[in-house]
Amino acid sequence: IRDAHRRPAFSKSIPTLPSLSSTTSSKTTSTSTANGNGTANGAGTGTSEQSYPLKPRKMTDVTVETIRDAHRRPAFSKSIPTLPSLSSTTSSKTTSTSTANGNGTANGAGTGTSEQSYPLKPRKMTDVTVETIRDAHRRIKNNLNTTPIHHSTVYSKLCGCKMYLMLENIQKTGSFKIRGSSNMVLKALEQSPVRPKGLIAASAGNHAQGVALVSMKVGLPCTIVCPDYAPESKLQWTRNYGAEVIKKGNSLEEAAKAAEAIREQRDWLMVRPFNDVDVIEGQGTIGCEIYEKIPDIDTAVINVGGGGMIAGIALYLKGVNPNIRIIGVQSANVSPLADIKTTHQLRYIEPQALTIADGTNVKLPGGVHTKVLADLVDEYVTVSENEIASTIVHLMSNSRTISEGAGCLGLAALIHKKITVRKDEKVCVVICGGNIDMSTLRQVYEYGLRSLGRQFTIHMTIFDHPGSLAKIVALAARAELTVREIRHIRGKGNINWNEVTVSVSFYSNSFQHQLFFLNLLVEENFFPKVVGRKYIKDDDSIYVGFDKAVVEKRAKLLQQHSQHQEEFNNWAKQQQLSSTIM
Repeated sequence: IRDAHRRPAFSKSIPTLPSLSSTTSSKTTSTSTANGNGTANGAGTGTSEQSYPLKPRKMTDVTVETIRDAHRRPAFSKSIPTLPSLSSTTSSKTTSTSTANGNGTANGAGTGTSEQSYPLKPRKMTDVTVETIRDAHRRIKNNLNTTPIHHSTVYSKLCGCKMYLMLENIQKTGSFKIRGSSNMVLKALEQSPVRPKGLIAASAGNHAQGVALVSMKVGLPCTIVCPDYAPESKLQWTRNYGAEVIKKGNSLEEAAKAAEAIREQRDWLMVRPFNDVDVIEGQGTIGCEIYEKIPDIDTAVINVGGGGMIAGIALYLKGVNPNIRIIGVQSANVSPLADIKTTHQLRYIEPQALTIADGTNVKLPGGVHTKVLADLVDEYVTVSENEIASTIVHLMSNSRTISEGAGCLGLAALIHKKITVRKDEKVCVVICGGNIDMSTLRQVYEYGLRSLGRQFTIHMTIFDHPGSLAKIVALAARAELTVREIRHIRGKGNINWNEVTVSVSFYSNSFQHQLFFLNLLVEENFFPKVVGRKYIKDDDSIYVGFDKAVVEKRAKLLQQHSQHQEEFNNWAKQQQLSSTIM
């Protein structure tokens, strides 16, 4: 029984049971056998060799209820006890760099002579094919939610193509990362004769949750090392799955180095976020589902951080149809792959660079899949921070679903016309994550409303006398604007003693709605400044009518002043000629 307890839950070292036909046809003269049911378990006196004491069954034993029982058996059973310490098995030393993930990087061992307890079959990116990705999908499907892929009428009209949204933001753990981590860990448990002691990963949040959930399901301890900027909401969910969370470093690369040091110390299995063949293969199952739902797809627009997801999707979709266009999208702040198609080199990104798309804040993408990123991805585009923010709000407003910054880069690129598409082109965008911190969402919401023309703030200096502010509010009422905030500031700034600075924020329906109100102010000789307009895409073209109205009004006032001056001069001369010297 102790020997049975030590056998790993998932191990290919357990041989496949031989056909039981030999046991049913064997001639056994003894009925006192290992299982006590009259069949020989390798110890009877008959001629059959059978070492697995299973209860004989017939097809008539298979009923609706037994099939339901089989269906209820979980892929990860909590009844599997945790194995005892494997310290005695960790003394074997490997000098090869071919390790658990099979791509030349160690999954729990590193290179050189470090101790490696999990000898898995070495793999290369050329081993990843359409069939292996389909196998991966069958392997991990019990760990996944069914991700909806639906046609969007709103975004089809807005982007000028036949738009489909794949909502991976409602996947388990809130992102696609559960796919890669599940595939790697399950393959490790299947292939390695020694059960890992634990799992460790470096992540900014989404990969952390995926690894933590898988570790909880298979009954392994887990440690996650994350950079200091990782959102607290993602880390809290990671802790909820039972993982230890350690903050270390100002970048994902620094966190990865810290995780590697802990791995060497504990001899645990490293689950990399993207630089791993098994992980990339698991992410490629997204492509499998896209092609299943949209077999005549023309273009897939994929968000890019480390490149694992787009590499897996590209391998699958290009494998089934080389004519499918694959486009990668990055934040303009962190876009190391922006020039790779032309220069064949990564762009240098400053270590302190940050982006609202924190999940794609990877300064050094690629690895085993760099050639895939260079050869199979047709184009890379970038989007600005405010374009990302406005897309988060736009998606929330029109599709009633929440995306994090890294989750909606592809949609942002299409909304803001960074990608050329045809009207009849079928385009699928992967909304790959929804784990956005609520405080960040609040800030993003404000900036997103501004970028969409749904909110704006004006500053202006007016004379400080009764009725001036009321006049502005009356004009806002005439324009049917909703006042959000009013600040009436006296005695501050470069203003005269009889002046006051007014700052008013409004909610509006569109930029045209704003322009109507701004032109009303100009007609009444108010000259407001729109706060933060330089951060709005194409602000010069949006506010061109307002800018023109201001110039014309100032010129008109100047002309009126000149006319009044001339009239005054003429009147003064007449007074001088008609006056009597006393």
